Amino acid sequence: MSTKKPVTEFTVVRKRWRRGIEFRNFLRDSSGKQCCLGFLARENGYLAKEIKGVGTLRYLNWRRTEYEPIAFAVCGVSKHLNDMAANLNDSTISTDEDKEEALIRLFGTEGITLNFVD
Repeated sequence: MSTKKPVTEFTVVRKRWRRGIEFRNFLRDSSGKQCCLGFLARENGYLAKEIKGVGTLRYLNWRRTEYEPIAFAVCGVSKHLNDMAANLNDSTISTDEDKEEALIRLFGTEGITLNFVD
């Protein structure tokens, strides 16, 4: 885990983006795919092995025997954004484009720029 200031911009690589209801509850899976919050955690200094198999930022520090708010502070997000981003990432919104637009708007409410690249 990093002690640097939280990033204000991060990028999701579409081919490594884990999304959809069947993929619920993992920042990073065993194949290396990550949800949007997984990409944010990695950008903020968490190691791949630290986020693998962890549900959301809410549960990240429980594995490190620290209190829940630490991951939120490290990644610069609120509990509300964490919960909303997880729900959007795993929602059944009709297209990935709609999901991307919704996530970009959501992260923007807390001053974080989210980009998607191929």
